[in-house]
Amino acid sequence: MKFLVVDDDPVALGVIETTLSQAGYTDITAASSATEAFREITMASTPFECILLDIRMPGVDGLEACRALRKLPTYISTPIIMITAMRDKRLIEDAFQSGADDYITKPFDHVEMVNRVRIAERALRGRAELQQTRQSLAALSAKYEEMCQFPREAPIILPDVPGLVEHAVMENFLLQMSREQSYSCDAVAVHLSGFSDLHRALSASELVELLRDVATALSARIDAEKYLISYYGSGRFVVVTGRDQAALSTKAFTQLAQDIAAMPRSAALARAGLSISLTRGKPARHMLFFNGDPTAIIEKALGSAASYA
Repeated sequence: MKFLVVDDDPVALGVIETTLSQAGYTDITAASSATEAFREITMASTPFECILLDIRMPGVDGLEACRALRKLPTYISTPIIMITAMRDKRLIEDAFQSGADDYITKPFDHVEMVNRVRIAERALRGRAELQQTRQSLAALSAKYEEMCQFPREAPIILPDVPGLVEHAVMENFLLQMSREQSYSCDAVAVHLSGFSDLHRALSASELVELLRDVATALSARIDAEKYLISYYGSGRFVVVTGRDQAALSTKAFTQLAQDIAAMPRSAALARAGLSISLTRGKPARHMLFFNGDPTAIIEKALGSAASYA
């Protein structure tokens, strides 16, 4: 696995290189700034497979560098692990919104660092396998629609939607929170009504496009400044925000419903006599002394939306 480690602190760079080397990872390139990191990326004969990126750096900081990396086609899905000196909820949220997959904190826990890298390695392997599958499907274009059908409940990836992350990233974000931070979050689920009928009536590509359009409209109507969205399959979306900022007020949801109703119907929808509408559940939140699984808030939100469907 080929690493790029970016940190303006030479001591931190040394610790990371030593820890990774002892874990069997020897292909490591170090950079002391974002500018140097992009120079290394330009000169690299093969792409880096995992990037460890310090959040706080002079000049171009880690968040800006992360966003720039995600705009490069070669690095759109490369695992990026952010490095932060504190468990700052605001910075961690910004990191995930900027495209990070995970984070580690200073002072370093060597076991945790290696575990995070192992997770990134497995994710990279899974993405490579997915890419191979996509290439195989593309090669069989005549059977594309038949081969790329996905189960109704599959939490598929919807590209190019502001604030939207894979469901595994959403859950990892919640799992990394302290109890106090978890208490400060709200989750709201939005359900695309009649999804089973839509799944049967539309081709795979038409359904993906519809879900992407709904997700984009949802993102545009979220009231909160900081938020994450994830698609959980079966036409269900979950929005997580801070408790002090309602994710989707009644007014915003009404506007969203109007946006959805105004979307042009595809020929397939028209033939099937289907329309598009949404339901919204009540905000889900943890109690002050909650001490269970932080991701339970997602199931709670999904359950609430299901009761209104």
